[in-house]
Amino acid sequence: MRALFVGFVLVAMANPSSAQAPTATDSEFLVSVTEADGATHVRPSNIVPLIPDSACFEWRVRLAQGDRLVSVTEVFALPAEPRQWGGIDGNEYSLSKLSGDRRVSETTMFYKPQDGWISHG
Repeated sequence: MRALFVGFVLVAMANPSSAQAPTATDSEFLVSVTEADGATHVRPSNIVPLIPDSACFEWRVRLAQGDRLVSVTEVFALPAEPRQWGGIDGNEYSLSKLSGDRRVSETTMFYKPQDGWISHG
């Protein structure tokens, strides 16, 4: 089984009408792997195994500011250019932008925290 290291940076910024940027009080990067028998195992890790249709990841950040809407810029870096960026290549409406070498995608999204948490996976 080959493993893919995921370089990942998350930047959260306050709503433009607010003078104070939100403070992260906790964070998690979780990897889930679904086995052939259907059992799914979730664990904290920064290594995502390269198992198509079986391995997934999710980041979660807890904010001190509660339920205030935040803008989040997710920067996703790969060690090499992929053959295809699913959801980005061929999608003129994609919110993601790719770097010139096609190894890094940057996506800005808006979240309203649930119990203080925002997440994406």
